[in-house]
Amino acid sequence: MHEGKAVKDAEVRKAIRDLLAAERNKPESDAPSGNESGSAMAVVVEAVKEVSRVKNRQFKELLERAKRPGAHVPDEHIKHELQKVLGVERQKQLLGIDDGNTMDLVAEAIDFSHTRRKSELRRLIDRANSGTHKPTREQVRAQIVKVLQTERERQLLGISDPDKDQSTDELINEARNAMSTVHVTIGPVTLERK
Repeated sequence: MHEGKAVKDAEVRKAIRDLLAAERNKPESDAPSGNESGSAMAVVVEAVKEVSRVKNRQFKELLERAKRPGAHVPDEHIKHELQKVLGVERQKQLLGIDDGNTMDLVAEAIDFSHTRRKSELRRLIDRANSGTHKPTREQVRAQIVKVLQTERERQLLGISDPDKDQSTDELINEARNAMSTVHVTIGPVTLERK
């Protein structure tokens, strides 16, 4: 990775697995003198740190691209890439590595997703209030659920301040009021005699 050669995740995982297997399979007579065993773990730690730096950089670029006006980066793509970042973060934690910047990136991603979901709910409310192309109750309800999900994630990460951020509650109340104006129209009904 340091030589400027692109390496795939699977190659890094295989190299780490092979190194650890070789360490485990050493005969007792070749037992490391303490320092040698530490050097193998140092290599593993350095590899995980480098993978983390690459994954964080790639994810940061994805977020920046998603924030650009007119960009179309689906929530599912962001979620999938975030899972990769969190997987590497878990490996770092198991190894006792703390570089301190991954969780800031996670918080930024969740804040971005929350803002985007609130904007979509605002759009549905505006459509419901305008009288043209009214959304269905199910569309509004589904978007409320999405907004509440990201609000809960923000609360669990400690990045939501309920005293300062009343906009989510206000938006949800507004959506509930707008839902009461959504009407379902069924075509003409003909009654026949028995």
